[in-house]
Amino acid sequence: MYTLPFLFLVSGLLSAAIYAVSTWTPLMALVFRDLQSPGALYFVHLFMLGGALMIAFGATYQLLSVVLGREIWSRKLGFVHYAFFALGTILLLVAFLNFRPPDIALAATLVWISVLLFAVNVGMTMGLAKKWDAVIFSVAGATFFLVMAATLGWLMGLSLAGWIKLPHLTPILLAHIWFAGVGWFGLLISGFSYKLLSMFFLAHGVPLGIRRWTSALWFLSGFFGGFSFFIAGPGRIWLVGPLLLGLASLGYALHVRQIQSARNKNNPGPGIQLAVRLNVLLPALSLLILVLSGWLLREKPGHETAVRWVALMIGAYLLGWVGLTILAYLSKIFPFLWWTARYGQRVGQGRVPTVNQLLNETWTRRLLRLVFALTFST
Repeated sequence: MYTLPFLFLVSGLLSAAIYAVSTWTPLMALVFRDLQSPGALYFVHLFMLGGALMIAFGATYQLLSVVLGREIWSRKLGFVHYAFFALGTILLLVAFLNFRPPDIALAATLVWISVLLFAVNVGMTMGLAKKWDAVIFSVAGATFFLVMAATLGWLMGLSLAGWIKLPHLTPILLAHIWFAGVGWFGLLISGFSYKLLSMFFLAHGVPLGIRRWTSALWFLSGFFGGFSFFIAGPGRIWLVGPLLLGLASLGYALHVRQIQSARNKNNPGPGIQLAVRLNVLLPALSLLILVLSGWLLREKPGHETAVRWVALMIGAYLLGWVGLTILAYLSKIFPFLWWTARYGQRVGQGRVPTVNQLLNETWTRRLLRLVFALTFST
């Protein structure tokens, strides 16, 4: 079972490393010059598909088994999913660099199929759960938004190749970004955090009320925020999504404080400490997106500078909270998977080192600081 998550995680880390190196090349200037240029699309999808989403897939397969106490529905389907997704992502990145619309459409189709395979596998696995809680609900909601984001991306790819005709691309693009960033990553990270933080802090007796409301608000934020782009009406209707996101992120931060208050372990490790600190960043980013979006929609609708500022806020959300939180949790998950593969069969047969004994917290902390600095230097 551990081979499948490990495959996704290693591939995601490799893509993240390529992204980190690529940001120091002259090509990175294209991102700021034209947000819809092939170079910009390459960088965004290298980070989001090759890095963040690849890691999220691996983490979901592993953590869903932990939450439910049973293996995923089909390991074979998981490997088929990986093959489609890896091939589609590589082809898509090459197609963006060379800007070949037919190849973009083909790659988008492969990625879309891979997401559907993932949704079926996760859906069947969650169907085996005896009881649904906020964690399972969050994963289910996140998977729904991932399918929506992938479908919209697939349609834009087909339109770019001229295979179908879409009347307006801007609402589809905005909904694609919102469904992926807020709906998929937001719900997935917050949902698994309920379980992970309680485990790493050894927290007991944590109140569950805020957790349920936060999950519901986050789902509504992803739903109304994404579909509001297709509704013709006053500009302020776009603010419903950011407003709900602000409330959800505030509830999430408060619940994390509740988990800390119920802890029986003071030092969960540098990665988890970073993840907790990032929870302060999320409400601030959500509020900033809300205020800035409201001002820009009222004062400078469609203005190029306004679009750039909104894109900057979205980038801060994706890189600052999504990306860093994923890496923070990965500093715990990846060593555990490696330890299980290396020493799992030797448990009970003599002296076996623990995961904490093999980790050097000083170097882990330095590595996370380096990643943090590189993230915001881009």
